[in-house]
Amino acid sequence: GKVVSLFEYVADLIRKVPYKAKKESSERYIYHDACYMGRYLGVYEEPRQLLEMLTGHEVEEFSCNRKNSVCSGAGGGYALHSPEPAKKLALDKVEE
Repeated sequence: GKVVSLFEYVADLIRKVPYKAKKESSERYIYHDACYMGRYLGVYEEPRQLLEMLTGHEVEEFSCNRKNSVCSGAGGGYALHSPEPAKKLALDKVEE
């Protein structure tokens, strides 16, 4: 069988059911491309599609996205290994 990410699996399931999200809020949604999910696994579109399907809102983008995404400092144990640089990366990402 084929190994897929949870994003890919759930997005495929939702496409097969008659699900329609309600656009009741004025919330904004932005997706951060996680380093491993994007750069190493090449999963970019499915998380955006899933978020859009579930919220009914278009997903906004960070200025650096997909393969050019900037590290958030939270993945791969980086925050444990180098807490101060990781904190700076996280604050920069949140500020954007």
